[in-house]
Amino acid sequence: MELPLELAELIEQGENHMVEFKKSSTDITKDVYDTVCSFSNRDGGHIFLGVKDNGTVLGVQSDCVERMKKDFVTTVNNESKFYPPLYISLREYQWNEKTILYAHVPISSCVCRCRGRIYDRNHEADIDITNNESLVYQLYARKQNTYYVNRVFPVFSVNDLRHDLIDRVREMAKARADGHPWFGMNDEEVLRSAGLILTDTANGQEGITLAAILLFGTDNLILSVLAHHKTDAIAKLIIEKDRMITENSNRAHGHGNLNLATFEPFPKNPAISKIFREIGLADELGSGMRNTYKYTKLYSDMEPEFREGDIFRTIIPLKESATATVGVDYYLDAQVSTQVSTQVSTQVKLSVDKLSALLEFCSSPRSRKEMQDFCNIKTSEYFRKCIIRPMLAENMIRQTIPDKPNSKNQKYIKV
Repeated sequence: MELPLELAELIEQGENHMVEFKKSSTDITKDVYDTVCSFSNRDGGHIFLGVKDNGTVLGVQSDCVERMKKDFVTTVNNESKFYPPLYISLREYQWNEKTILYAHVPISSCVCRCRGRIYDRNHEADIDITNNESLVYQLYARKQNTYYVNRVFPVFSVNDLRHDLIDRVREMAKARADGHPWFGMNDEEVLRSAGLILTDTANGQEGITLAAILLFGTDNLILSVLAHHKTDAIAKLIIEKDRMITENSNRAHGHGNLNLATFEPFPKNPAISKIFREIGLADELGSGMRNTYKYTKLYSDMEPEFREGDIFRTIIPLKESATATVGVDYYLDAQVSTQVSTQVSTQVKLSVDKLSALLEFCSSPRSRKEMQDFCNIKTSEYFRKCIIRPMLAENMIRQTIPDKPNSKNQKYIKV
């Protein structure tokens, strides 16, 4: 059978996060199954056997085709090698008088393992994430058919929550809309109205949800159900000379840049956002992206970028005048305080650039001579009077032996 036009176009376009070429012309190599697993765990994809990484079609040897097709089906249906088993097969196509074996891998509804390992797709690579707790957690979160905050905890009840916080929400809702129905409800009725008491479909038990605990729980209760909430932060703010970048973990609904004219906003945590909407502390869905476009255009005369993925990135372009105003140059080039840039620049007889370099050099303890040689200053008395003493006075550096300031072993380190 001739290769369908849509598949030929995929080969022409080259490899990406949903297309993989494998040279396999006589046998199915181990990495083919890694790709099957990663596609299954990500967005699905297309695998072509008999094609080099650059898209050159080598073809599969005709006397190996049937055996390779059989080996493939046997492996992906073997629970000891694939769990859960995948019911997919290889199809045989002809293209330019060469044989290509093709498999379409659908998205799995649950996390797939290959030989006990978990693989995920990242651009054109299959990544073993088994030992990366954060990435495994994100993968399981993507596979859930409901929001994670709707997880039910039958062991806890309304009595385990902070009633003072529920009372505050009730008052704020009434202040925003006189006659708000929550004002006449008891605590349990408020939670039910907000969808914070649900029934676990797996066992039929009713209980408060994770969202209810995050909103109204005590610190100890939150820790008991979400112990990792005090681990390292996963959000980043990166300021560069010509742009500012924010990064945070994300339950992706696609990949690539979002377009203001066509994007569809998805609520991240509807159960939680509903509470904030009722008390007037939530913006309209999608307004953040629209406002970012609006004000970036005003301040930078450029457009921001929003990149969807497991890590959601917002990139705000900055003009030189804007960075000078907010102090990005100061952080990048001087790396000293406002006091240093205004006062010390007249007291310490060094340029801001040289002062910044000297401070960086003193990240490790340095002797006076080492510092003097670094600055290429010949006179030690001048260096002590015009460099070291003002830097000590402005608390930019400190002595490693403060109780013996004239010690021959004295060194200085950046504060």
